Amino acid sequence: MSTALGLTPLQLEVVGRLKAKFASGEYPLEKTNCPCGRQDDETLSEQDRYGLPLETAICRGCGLVRLKSRLADGALSSFYQGEYRDLYMGPEYGSLGNYFTGMVRRGYYVWELLRRHAPTVHLKKASVLEVGCSSGGILVPFLESGASVIGYDHDQRYLDYGKERCPGLDLRPGGLETVAEHEARYDVVIVNHVLEHLSDPLSAAKTLRRIVKPGGVVYISVPGVTNPEYFFSPDKSFLGGLHVAHLYNFSRATLVQTMRGFRPVYADEAVRAIFTPSDGAHAVVPDAREYGRVKSFLAWYEHSAAGRTYRRYFKIKERYQNGILWRMYKLKTFLTSGVILPY
Repeated sequence: MSTALGLTPLQLEVVGRLKAKFASGEYPLEKTNCPCGRQDDETLSEQDRYGLPLETAICRGCGLVRLKSRLADGALSSFYQGEYRDLYMGPEYGSLGNYFTGMVRRGYYVWELLRRHAPTVHLKKASVLEVGCSSGGILVPFLESGASVIGYDHDQRYLDYGKERCPGLDLRPGGLETVAEHEARYDVVIVNHVLEHLSDPLSAAKTLRRIVKPGGVVYISVPGVTNPEYFFSPDKSFLGGLHVAHLYNFSRATLVQTMRGFRPVYADEAVRAIFTPSDGAHAVVPDAREYGRVKSFLAWYEHSAAGRTYRRYFKIKERYQNGILWRMYKLKTFLTSGVILPY
């Protein structure tokens, strides 16, 4: 089996189990079309990073990269309840404690980013919602600043851990569909590494538009298709960024065009972005040039000498990024220049 990762024994067992469920039809696969409506795709890969037989394609009309063959919605729900954590958490995280601490650190970056780029939102008095909050670490800095915070997630184990670590967190079971059932609206909505998991991102954008207050903001972070920080493979190849649960791989431009009904006030190539509700005057039309830009990056990154050097840089940086000197450098750069370095 060819994979982009060195899999643990548990992950190998999960991959074998998933392939058997694909073959038996217990986990049916479905073909998808691009949300932009154009049916003109180019295949980028016929497997994900675990060696699962899933086709990834890029739309020639708008440049959005997606799983063209993916788990059907019912199977996807079962996958999240059964195999997702064991498959995903293997090489990437240590204990729940380390993960929670990392999310708190990320929360400080999000808080500071909002302070700088959404100054009309009074964060110390804001109502803050996080969808897909996991153990709620990102919400901790907002809670400490005086904001009212609520987090939703489907994994009860993570919710329980977060409430144990920080009893002031209001963490509840559910997802975006649960939030949509209520009348509440929020000053700040955080959607951190969630949108890529949703089967209908355009519908998600509509829901977000309903639950954010006028003048409020939505913070969204997704794995950037041109950002090797998210290519979880020893050689930092693009294949390392492809995941059975990541139904979409956004660039800055394709995220902006997906968030219809919103105007971006900040967006970088990482991809991290802040949106505010729009009255429709800022509608985004899919740009065919994004297809060429993404394809050009991948060709350069995967096959050129300069791209191979860039990959080596990321391999070295990944090795040392948890060190105290690197963290001090990131903090200094962030505070002095406003550049948001990878977490």
